[in-house]
Amino acid sequence: MRDEPNTEAGTRADWSSMNYFEQYITTETFMSFVNFTNLRYVQEKGRNLNVTFEEMKIFFGINLLMSVLRYPRLRMYWQKFTQVSTVTSKMSRDRFTQIRTNLKIVNDLDVSQDQRKADRLWKVRPFLTAIRDGCLKMIRPVRVCIDEQMIPFTGTVTNLKQFLRGKPNPEGMKKFVLATPEGLVLDFCVYQGKGTTFQTDCHLTLNVAEAVVVKLSESVPAGSCIYMDRYFTTEKLIDLLGEQQIACTGTVMRNKLPKCDFICDKDFSRLPRGTTEMFVSQDLEKVSVAVVKWNDNKPIYLMSSKEGKTPMDECRRWCKKQKKYIDVSRPNIVTSYNQYMGGVDMNDRLISYYRNFYKTKKWTLRIIMHFFTLAVVNAWVQYRNDRKILGRPKKEISDLMDFMMEISEHLTESGDKDSSSEEELEEEQGPPPQKRKRLPPLPARLKKAGHMPEALEMKNPARCRRPGCSTGKSRIKCKRCDVFLCLTKDKNCYELFHQ
Repeated sequence: MRDEPNTEAGTRADWSSMNYFEQYITTETFMSFVNFTNLRYVQEKGRNLNVTFEEMKIFFGINLLMSVLRYPRLRMYWQKFTQVSTVTSKMSRDRFTQIRTNLKIVNDLDVSQDQRKADRLWKVRPFLTAIRDGCLKMIRPVRVCIDEQMIPFTGTVTNLKQFLRGKPNPEGMKKFVLATPEGLVLDFCVYQGKGTTFQTDCHLTLNVAEAVVVKLSESVPAGSCIYMDRYFTTEKLIDLLGEQQIACTGTVMRNKLPKCDFICDKDFSRLPRGTTEMFVSQDLEKVSVAVVKWNDNKPIYLMSSKEGKTPMDECRRWCKKQKKYIDVSRPNIVTSYNQYMGGVDMNDRLISYYRNFYKTKKWTLRIIMHFFTLAVVNAWVQYRNDRKILGRPKKEISDLMDFMMEISEHLTESGDKDSSSEEELEEEQGPPPQKRKRLPPLPARLKKAGHMPEALEMKNPARCRRPGCSTGKSRIKCKRCDVFLCLTKDKNCYELFHQ
């Protein structure tokens, strides 16, 4: 049952950015990352990584902040000259790398060999299911679109990696997406390479493109219209969805056209720009399908069970011969297709603005970060649509960058503990280990003034800090350098250290 958008937006009038975000990634999802990351480390290293729930939220919050700041290298966030205090104060570089390397959301021992063969994405399946469940909760508008989307990845991954020429990121893992014209993802399924099958209720034999549309249309209510490009559009698919009272509109390849008495492309391209032909099938056993041929820069074919040639309108096109813009007649099917087809590309563009692009050889990490960003983008699109419906001024609506920063701040700040909890932790674990002091730089050691030795009353002598002296111990310290150095009749590391 489809709810009224105004009513839905009214119930979310007081929602914060985190309320929208938590529709996709919940506390249970973070806890799964914590439990299985620790479990994996114990299985491989024999000791516990001790990742906490707060640490995991801080880890993802830092990743979101990195996607906005976009330093070219990860270590620059901790380097002295380029460090970001929000990052360095929350987590050390080594700890961040340790969690990033061992991030897991499933126990490998619980997955049988048959399950691994049936699902090549088993390593990240729980996370994909959580994101998809959030997408399925979204209200379905009357007009939606289906298209391909790439997850950029240049590393090695068996059977999953694809290459799509012409895409902004042609190399990576491919997924099929159902989205609204505004870019809100409603459903998706990841392509797993050759031999991939999508389980549907259809008894007919379908190719991959047709099966994907049938699978994604299961959540689309009757009376809707799906827009797609020529990779998906076939007459068999339009008839099949027509039986479910779902209309289709899309561009179509010439070799997939039904029998139509059209002018050949060579002669048609010589006709005036904007010339249109239409053929309508009248098979009583099937859905009526309109096939439209429109002459733009070249002949374009479109097929639809909902729209046709009329009403015509006009669009502006650049004319090379006249060297000016001219008005060109345009059929209604082209107007509708241009208006409602770009939702997946819009979502892909929003993700690309703040994509987590840092190098990794782990395809699982790339997929996790991609869908984490997708969840944030989806939350923002829904937030923006709600604020527009409620009539909020444009200046009061956060843009995508501010929205991501708010979520990042909430995730990193939620890990902070009060002083009482820190004291309790210190009592349980004991005092933290002292960090090793850094040696003073060479110019400071060579300055003569102030380098006076000081003998201290100590129960146990300290190790000599002169580079190269690995066995010496001393109770004599340089006042200026604040380091212990050997100073005996047989060994004078004090003098050598300052030379």
